[in-house]
Amino acid sequence: MNIHEYQAKKLLKHYSINIPKGFIVTDAKQLDNIFFEKDKSYIAKVQIHAGARNKAGGVQKISTKQEAIGFCQKFLGRRIVTPQTPKGGKVVSAIYIEEALNGNQELYLSIFADKNKQCNIALASKEGGIDIQDAFKKSTSNIVCIDPLLGFAQFYAKKALCAFNFKKEQANKFITLLSNLFRLYKDIDAELVEINPLIDTGYDFFALDAKIVIDDNALFRQDEVLSYRDILQEEPLEYQASQNNLNYVKLDGNIAMVVNGAGLAMACLDTIEDYGGKCANFLDIKGSATKESIIKALEIIYQDSRVKVVFVNIIGGIVRCDIVANALLDFCDTYNFSLPIVARLEGANKNEAIDMLSTFKKGNIAIVKTLKEGIEKVILSAGEKL
Repeated sequence: MNIHEYQAKKLLKHYSINIPKGFIVTDAKQLDNIFFEKDKSYIAKVQIHAGARNKAGGVQKISTKQEAIGFCQKFLGRRIVTPQTPKGGKVVSAIYIEEALNGNQELYLSIFADKNKQCNIALASKEGGIDIQDAFKKSTSNIVCIDPLLGFAQFYAKKALCAFNFKKEQANKFITLLSNLFRLYKDIDAELVEINPLIDTGYDFFALDAKIVIDDNALFRQDEVLSYRDILQEEPLEYQASQNNLNYVKLDGNIAMVVNGAGLAMACLDTIEDYGGKCANFLDIKGSATKESIIKALEIIYQDSRVKVVFVNIIGGIVRCDIVANALLDFCDTYNFSLPIVARLEGANKNEAIDMLSTFKKGNIAIVKTLKEGIEKVILSAGEKL
């Protein structure tokens, strides 16, 4: 789960990490009661779950209340498109305004889980700010692998210090900063905690921008963080799926998939793409699927107007094939669903399921024996060429 920058900074502050003074605006009228100091600069930033906001004018230096009002009126309630948003952009429901700070240098600091190395990574670089990806191509970053069994220790922070040339006092403050950041990372079950840029003022460090991503699987024990969820920033169909224990990701194609198991879903998606098709979604109904959750998955697909055909690819085990067939029939009857459905069913109660689907009166459900046959059929049904 993503959270907004201002929410991330609230968490940083709680863990004794310096941030510039700021406030959140959800209505331009709120600025009537805000005092702006003369001869002082501020930074106004749109709050969306995407980066590269500056490239779309969503980050602006301001000096007066009128400039702040103008910025808020321009963006609040409207969509902004950046290189990292979907084509339709993201709705701006809040703007964060904070004091502008200057420093000796802009740094980069993050902690994230590396599944390949099976450890937590602390990544430090003296090349912070925008276009950080380009900076990582240089030899200015330091990667520190933190053993999850050992936990954080000061020698990890000292190793990260090798990326910089701090004097003793600043070096000690950096060690404390990294220690606090890792404590936050662990306490909130984060997948990523990133500060970019982290500015060095010469006497201390300040987080000018922050990004935090929480592990969805740990949200059940993160009540405070869960309250930060902004469903306006999420794809509506993906949000519906998450509320029904479904793994769903919206894609750009027109072939919908209903598959049990993430590995099978990935293999199915890749094969469809290899054969020239385009998937409308990644949808894993999971091994614990019920008739009700399968119908909910089909309802989510039903809401996607781009879909031309549905491919149901089930390996029956815990989820029996007849349960899937029952869900398909009830869904088609309830919604008068007439788009072609191609079903490949293998495993528990396969024959019963095939008998049920074969006698379906609407005739829009085709049963196939192999994955290859199914994929070729859905691609042709979608109007694509093999």
